[in-house]
Amino acid sequence: MIELDIGRAVVMIGDKDAALLRDIAAAQAGRSAASRDLSVLLNQALTSRRRIALQRSEVKALRQIITADRRLNRLVTTFDQAATDPQAS
Repeated sequence: MIELDIGRAVVMIGDKDAALLRDIAAAQAGRSAASRDLSVLLNQALTSRRRIALQRSEVKALRQIITADRRLNRLVTTFDQAATDPQAS
């Protein structure tokens, strides 16, 4: 599990999902600096096991990835809940 600080809340994501997010973000890195940065930060989180704080642009890139890729759609609820109720994550 990795911890992502998304501003108002901390979200826990399993290693498998985090690796998939990292790989998708890396594939989009040529089109988006935020995706590139997200990929680097997810890699750091997976290797260091430290909480990673995301900037607004990186959260936006992450949100776009999880809503666009059906393998990660289940994370939409997690992020929506964290955005509305930081205590729930």
